[in-house]
Amino acid sequence: MSPLIHYSTCLLALVFFCAQGYSVYANPPRLSAGFTRGVNYAHIHRRWHGYGSKVSSQQLVRLKNIGIDWIALTPFGYQHIAMADHIITAQGRVDATLTDDDLIAQITSSHKLHMKVLLKPHIWSHDFWQAKQWHGTVRQLLQAAHSRWWYTYRSLILHYATLAQ
Repeated sequence: MSPLIHYSTCLLALVFFCAQGYSVYANPPRLSAGFTRGVNYAHIHRRWHGYGSKVSSQQLVRLKNIGIDWIALTPFGYQHIAMADHIITAQGRVDATLTDDDLIAQITSSHKLHMKVLLKPHIWSHDFWQAKQWHGTVRQLLQAAHSRWWYTYRSLILHYATLAQ
């Protein structure tokens, strides 16, 4: 069976069951005590919808109601990778749609629901779009540029480590 046909069949089955009133969560599988049920909980990059917002708190309650007990929060650290004369430089910046207070509020809301939190900073570059750079591109050809990249990366990671404490 081709992947497209298989995908279409699964999608049709899901639509059919939902149309018939069946809930995909009606009979969750029984798992042993202590089994971790976690999700990667993404930030919506719009003010008042992402981490720390009322909308996000409502989503957390829904996740708790289906048995989720761990969430991974992924604040983004953006970097600019510019190629000029075979030199790649990186300049770090944080997500303008997410403040530390938003992230702290999200962690606090999660803990109030007895959910554990994994803070997982994520590096992103606008140069990744349209295949300008590979997502893992962090190498620099000159030692000075390499040192600058590590400095900005270290600053980002230590910032979130301190926040997590």
